[in-house]
Amino acid sequence: MAGPPITLAAAIRDAQHEDPRVRDKALRHMGDALLADLGPKPARWRAADRHPKGAQVLELLTKAAHDDPSPVLQGFAAISLGQLGDPLALPLLREALTTEGDGEEPAFRRECAAIGLAELAAAALEDPAAALVPAIAAPLASGLKSPHPEVRFQCAGTLVDVLGNDAEEPLADALAKEEEPEVRRGLCEGLARIDNPSPTTVERLQAVLADPGIDLDTLFAAAIGLTAAGDPDAAPILLRALAKPELRDRSLEALAVLGPEAPEEAISPIRALANSWLKPRVTRVRAAYALARIRPAEGQRLLDRFSKSRSPAVQEAVADARAALATLAARG
Repeated sequence: MAGPPITLAAAIRDAQHEDPRVRDKALRHMGDALLADLGPKPARWRAADRHPKGAQVLELLTKAAHDDPSPVLQGFAAISLGQLGDPLALPLLREALTTEGDGEEPAFRRECAAIGLAELAAAALEDPAAALVPAIAAPLASGLKSPHPEVRFQCAGTLVDVLGNDAEEPLADALAKEEEPEVRRGLCEGLARIDNPSPTTVERLQAVLADPGIDLDTLFAAAIGLTAAGDPDAAPILLRALAKPELRDRSLEALAVLGPEAPEEAISPIRALANSWLKPRVTRVRAAYALARIRPAEGQRLLDRFSKSRSPAVQEAVADARAALATLAARG
């Protein structure tokens, strides 16, 4: 994996350059450059404390996050502070998340604050500082009520990264009130990552499916969330999504999760994908696996056929499918 495009020494040198284009590269990559100096996969919480230039880096980033003439560069500095797991950055990031103004630059600073908070929480999760995660996540949960849609969108995604299943309640509450299409999709995508969603969440996602004005991508995210609850109401949207190559494989995986609860009308399109010479071979294996969950004998015959392929990718996909089926069988 390639390292940062600037050394830490160069980033320190350029962080206060009069040319904003020079400062851009320095502030954007200073956090990565310090982490790279610490070796492969370093612990990020309070990373600057373990580097001889750490105090200088934090001083430069904090100054830029507060005072750089460009709100965009303020945003990059805020993200770098989060990457370095600096707990003293929390008040700064909270303030940046509520930056006033309607232009592109204030909006970008707000988005960067949400990303910086997520980075800070991720750093805390790597360390015994995990006890601080709820305090770091609190501004993200509050951000779901922000008047600025870009903040609500960023918080919808990052809150799941930070809290996992504990993000369910604030996301479901926000979905019930959200009217902005992009944000609504982000909330549905966040809820699609929740294990065993609650009845309230299922109800909110079903309401999305019932809205005739919702775009397919949002409907698909809601359907994925419903699949985790074993709700067969997700199936019609999953079947529509099979026609979109970028959604096809996830649709097959979701239909497989429904298993015997998948509707009869799912059989034909899944079978067609499994037998189509025009589709990627790994996609065909996924279709065979879905069929094995819905109609075990037919799906197993297809997996047996694909197991004879000379393609390593296909053989690996078949092995994964069979392992998943074996795990399910062991659970009874």
